[in-house]
Formats: sequence, C-alpha cells, structure tokens
Amino acid sequence: MSISNVGYNNIYVQEHWNRQDFHEKMVYCPNEKESASLIVDANSAVRNSASAVKSISPLPIVAGTFISASALIGGALGIPIGLAAARDGFVKGKAALACNDTEGVALNALWGSFAAAYAGISGLLATDGIMGLTGSGLPASMTPVFGGLGIGMNAGLLAYSTYGLSKTSQFNKEMKAVLEKEGERGVLNWLNGQLTLTRGELDDIRRTSKDPDREIAKLLQKKWNAFEFRTNAACGNLVREKLPGLLEKFDLEGAKALIEVVKKANFMSRVKHVCFLAIAVISIAAFICLLVVSGPASPFLFALGAVTWLAVDSSRLHKYIGEKCWNWHLKSECPTQAQVA
Repeated sequence: MSISNVGYNNIYVQEHWNRQDFHEKMVYCPNEKESASLIVDANSAVRNSASAVKSISPLPIVAGTFISASALIGGALGIPIGLAAARDGFVKGKAALACNDTEGVALNALWGSFAAAYAGISGLLATDGIMGLTGSGLPASMTPVFGGLGIGMNAGLLAYSTYGLSKTSQFNKEMKAVLEKEGERGVLNWLNGQLTLTRGELDDIRRTSKDPDREIAKLLQKKWNAFEFRTNAACGNLVREKLPGLLEKFDLEGAKALIEVVKKANFMSRVKHVCFLAIAVISIAAFICLLVVSGPASPFLFALGAVTWLAVDSSRLHKYIGEKCWNWHLKSECPTQAQVA
C-alpha cells in the first residue's frame, strides 16, 4: 500500500490534520447564515408571488408597500450572504492555487463570481425597495443592468452545476465498474488511488523536486479537493481515517460500510448539483423574461426559483430530500428487496 513508507505516512497524517483545521476555520456563523438565507428565500417567494398577481389583477395600495419593503429586506440580507459566499470561494480558491489544483481554482472562481454578483444584485434590489417606499423606483435604464447581471450570474451557476453533475456521475460510474469487476477489495484499492500517491507519483516527485515533502503534501491536497467535490468533506475525512486500516487488514463488512458511505455521499452531491442546475435554468429564464416580456412570467419564475433555493439552503429540507431520493435509488437498484419490504 502506498502509505507504508514512514516519511510519506507522516506527511499524510500531518496534511490530514491540516485539512481538518482548514475546514473548521471555514465554518463561520453557520446557523446565522442558514437562517438569513431561509428568510431571503421565503421572502422572495412571497414577494414575487404578490408581484405576479399584481401584474394581472389590481391589488390594494398596501401591496405595493409590502413588495417594496420585502425587496429592501431581501436585498439587505442578501448582500452579506453573497459577500460571505464570495469570501469562501476566494479562500478555497487560494488554497487550491497553492496546491496547483486547476480544477479547484476554476470551480471556486465560478462560485465566488456567482456569490459576488448575487451581492451586487441584492444591493440593487435593496435600492429598488428604498426608492419604492419613497414613492419612486429604479430608472428603466437599470433593468438591462439588473437582467444582464442576473443572467451572467446564473450562467456561472449553470456551468458550475453542469460540471459538478458530470464529474460526480463519472465518479459513480467508475466506482460501480470497479465494484462489479473487482469487488470490495478492488474498490478500496481504487479509493486509495483517489486519496494517496501511487509509487510512480512518489518516484517522480523525489526524482524531480527539490522539496519532495512539500510537493507530496500539495498533490495530496489536490487529490483530496477532487475527492471531496465528488463526495463531501465529511466523507473525505472519514475515508482518509478508515481506509489505511482496511487496506492493511481487510475486513469485508468494514469495507462494505465504508463503500456505502462513499456511494451515499456521491449520490447526495449529485442531488445538490441537480438542485443548482434547476435553480440556474429557472433563474436564467426569469431574467430573460424580465428583459423581453411584461406580465406575471418573470415574478412567477423568480418565486419558483426561491422555493427551489429552499431545497438547498435548508439543511433539514436538503437532507430530507436527499434521503428520500437515496431510498428511491436503493429500491430501484434492489427491486426484489423493495417488493419484499
């Protein structure tokens, strides 16, 4: 096994702890951020539903005041949410750059750009709300700016989710093929190749690098970035801890349990990217409608997009949807067991 070398093992352990520390520092006011995001989503769904109704039938004057106040609240909360997400993208992108991870740099640049644009749109929305409450509104010339920024923002999310869905699906396909051909032991060896350096990679680094330990550490982090993008950080942490022992002393039940964790984490990641993909498509359609047509189409789509965001921003709802989809997936893979159950 590739971590049998004492020096490499020491680097592996140190980088494992460094990565745990990095993830812990990335977590900043998670409950507050989730609560604010849920308020923004629910507020947007209600506001845009009211706007859709208002565009086709008269509403009391107070409805206009409500819509403006809602826009102010949503925009004011959206600015720090977007800036916080942009900060996460920048920090993770900087870490990816440090380990020569081109994929990680590109993905975090996409996410950071999306988040920064979201903060900008939130600022425009808050301004529109303030002006609406004072009896005016944003100039008509700002509509193309708002719409263009929104389309560009969600085009970035579309690219991010499409790439993510492609890579997570490819990961699942490869792991499934190894399991069918080589069994659980083969999957453990395959996972080892995803998370550690092969003998050839070690030999190349030691032959060409002036600081082999540093290059080994960078390549480990690069591989872990890719693995966690295709599963999640908790799964990556667990596999790094459990895999060496299972490779050293193979245990079938332990191997099955670990493989199941990886399969489920990968499936949940695919569900997340499908949600992002749906949000991006709905939002792009909403901003296009804002630019080219009048009526209820645009606010209706914005309301639908806000409801879809709830499936991502609410940890409980996201977990519930993911678990339901996972159970359906298991039943589709084992129809006989499903019928017996």
